[in-house]
Amino acid sequence: MNLNEFLQKENCEKKFNICVGNIKVSNERNLYNALRKWYKSLAKSAQNSFDEGYKSYNS
Repeated sequence: MNLNEFLQKENCEKKFNICVGNIKVSNERNLYNALRKWYKSLAKSAQNSFDEGYKSYNS
């Protein structure tokens, strides 16, 4: 899935019904959280790649 498809999919509000009542997450907050998770996984992947390259470097 590319970024444009991802943004279209996640740009909606979410509603949850829990024991204390209904929770409504705005589309902006939902999009922010989805992007944060998306980029966190990308950053972790880049860090792992860098670590592997650094470990294989012989000075």
